[in-house]
Amino acid sequence: MIIPNLLNISLFNFIVAPIAIICCALVLLASIIIFIVIIKEVRSTSKKCPYCTSKIPKDAVWCKHCKRDLSEFR
Repeated sequence: MIIPNLLNISLFNFIVAPIAIICCALVLLASIIIFIVIIKEVRSTSKKCPYCTSKIPKDAVWCKHCKRDLSEFR
């Protein structure tokens, strides 16, 4: 009968496994953050004026701050 040597576990496994778990967790966290940012952008009811970069309603025809026509950007 062959008895496996359970004490022959290398120190390399104790270093690589936690690093791999941390990397996977960071990738998952980054994916969640990117997803939240994209959803927030899609659900937004406002946009930025291309001329003065102030916040205006998404369906605005002209900017209330700089008074410029936005019909070409619709």
